[in-house]
Amino acid sequence: MSNEGGDKKGLGNFRQLIDQVLADTDYKPSNPALLVTALEALYTAGLTAVDNVANKHAPNKLAITERQLAFDALPATITRSFNLLKASGVSKGIIADAAVQRVVAGRTGDGIGEIVTRARKSRGTSVSQVLHIGSDRVAG
Repeated sequence: MSNEGGDKKGLGNFRQLIDQVLADTDYKPSNPALLVTALEALYTAGLTAVDNVANKHAPNKLAITERQLAFDALPATITRSFNLLKASGVSKGIIADAAVQRVVAGRTGDGIGEIVTRARKSRGTSVSQVLHIGSDRVAG
């Protein structure tokens, strides 16, 4: 993500450069990209882009906030569901399979990163198998 203040400062410096070039009557570059009209167009495009950063960033920030709010309630929902499952009298195997909820909720001794690393190190074992093995250990 760009730094709007830093971008504006850079554009201000670019504006000063253009003003210095405008004051110099001997400035006649051979490269058309360095003509004053091209520099003015570049400055205007940069200023427009910096001004549009906030407009483009706002919907993204809103989506991130909404997603975070939706996931904030997830651990409590998982715990309630798991407790209902345990209270329903299902077999220990099903409860062990469902115990992965502790990994999702982040309440295990092992972080999900450690579990994934363990899965990658053990040949022939998928991440889901290691999560299942981890859930057996957590449930037990």
